[in-house]
Amino acid sequence: MGKAFIPISRISPLAAEISETSHVTALQNVLQNNLQNQIEIELVDHAGPILQPMLRDVGRKFAFTMCNPPFYASEAEIEENASGKVREPNSVCTGALHEMVTEGGEERFVLRILEESAMDDLRERCWWYTSMAGKLSTLSVLVNRLRESKVDNYALTELVQGQTRRWVVAWSFGDVRLPDSLARSTSVIHRALFPQPNEMRHSLETSGLDLMRFILLRELLSTVQ
Repeated sequence: MGKAFIPISRISPLAAEISETSHVTALQNVLQNNLQNQIEIELVDHAGPILQPMLRDVGRKFAFTMCNPPFYASEAEIEENASGKVREPNSVCTGALHEMVTEGGEERFVLRILEESAMDDLRERCWWYTSMAGKLSTLSVLVNRLRESKVDNYALTELVQGQTRRWVVAWSFGDVRLPDSLARSTSVIHRALFPQPNEMRHSLETSGLDLMRFILLRELLSTVQ
């Protein structure tokens, strides 16, 4: 199976920002790289739906969504997490507070995306919804919710860089399913969370006579117009 790559010129991202400062900075980056005709960045209401830009642009379809959610539910959780680590300087978190903290933490944040994605107006307008998760416990909750919602077309993988491990969950309401090398590509210790296999392999034992019959049948069919 070959790999298909989408040229960068054919990708038209639609991004969302809740911070006015971050929104202005992002727009400046787009302009400086002459990508204003390709990349859109919307300033959205923090209290509104996470998928606000998709809800506004009702006539547009999307290939996928991406999300790096706020990991923590409070500043106290950040401090508690930091106190249990011995960190090198290059691993110190420099994110803004609104980028790291949200009510209910990453678990509630991604569950909101899942709930919004199941809306009638959105479930058929995006092929794949995806999000990163910083905690294995969050992954378990998301998979359980997908199963409760009868969504069996999902995928799991993990990202490992040095000692840092993150997970990615993706789900779709469509019929197109990913190969197992993508949908079930994470450590064996998480096997209970895997979706059902999308592939099946079976070896067929054939005799010389069966092989000859197959070749003759193939040749015969090739003559049929």
